[in-house]
Amino acid sequence: MLKPANLTEAILKVCPIDGIDCKGDTLVRIRFLPSATEQQKAAAHAVAKAFDWNSPTAEELKREEIKALVLADGTYTAAEMTKVLNYVAKRALGLNA
Repeated sequence: MLKPANLTEAILKVCPIDGIDCKGDTLVRIRFLPSATEQQKAAAHAVAKAFDWNSPTAEELKREEIKALVLADGTYTAAEMTKVLNYVAKRALGLNA
């Protein structure tokens, strides 16, 4: 599941953390590093509170974009076809697409 990873990245932009603990789509705990200030902790809590679990991840957006290209009328630009092939190749190799 990518959502906790996205939340972790968002929190790391405002506060040093060791990670987060989630249960499904619920944040259970933020594991702050000792160097985190109270102001940074407050910012981390604000980011967590504002996090939208329903918004699509970058991976989900990319998948929908590729799906739209594949389901299009069958005419592709070279750039579009390159994007599709790169995505498929990376997924097949287990790389982040």
